[in-house]
Amino acid sequence: MSDIKVIYIDGTEETFKDNGAPGGSYSNTIKHEGGFAVITDPFGNTTSIPSERINRVIHASDRRGF
Repeated sequence: MSDIKVIYIDGTEETFKDNGAPGGSYSNTIKHEGGFAVITDPFGNTTSIPSERINRVIHASDRRGF
């Protein structure tokens, strides 16, 4: 699983929980493009947040060992 937590400048927090998707290798991703943080979930849905609103981003990945 790969949860992404966005901490905004005003102190509020938003967590994008990774609920997984069929197939096993899909997870949340984040890219920084043109002044936006773009978060994509395992199903391809995206959320764009203006960078000037963001204080910090935490991308917690729970890697599984085999």
